[in-house]
Amino acid sequence: MGVGFSVKISNLGNIIAGLNKLAVALPEKTRHDVYETLEAARETYYGGEPGGYSVPERAGQAYARTGNLGAGMYVVQVGGTSRYTVEAGYAGYVIGNSDGTGGAWMHAGRWPNLRLTILKFVNERLVDKLNSTVQQLIRACGLG
Repeated sequence: MGVGFSVKISNLGNIIAGLNKLAVALPEKTRHDVYETLEAARETYYGGEPGGYSVPERAGQAYARTGNLGAGMYVVQVGGTSRYTVEAGYAGYVIGNSDGTGGAWMHAGRWPNLRLTILKFVNERLVDKLNSTVQQLIRACGLG
């Protein structure tokens, strides 16, 4: 003879309502967390103010820094996608490109690679922040 069991879910309507609330709240809250984390990475990367770079100048450097690189770097969010836009046409030579390569030899070892900076913030901050946000929303929606 086989063993059987049954499960009865009580308050199914409340569970469905909570899941619907969660489905509405989750994308915007997590989108905000991603934006905040990427902004913190950007501000840390370029010093927080135009011209606030903590990157040492090269010996005999003949040009003055303008702050255009950092001032033209910002986070763009479209739907569920977040990305950096950097307006300075020379950015790839200084900070590298999206796959972490592309920096010119004269900037190597002085300018941090932007991709590595972003990954550090994602790994050290965003994962925990998203976990916390999801847990808070679950409780706020009556699901936990």
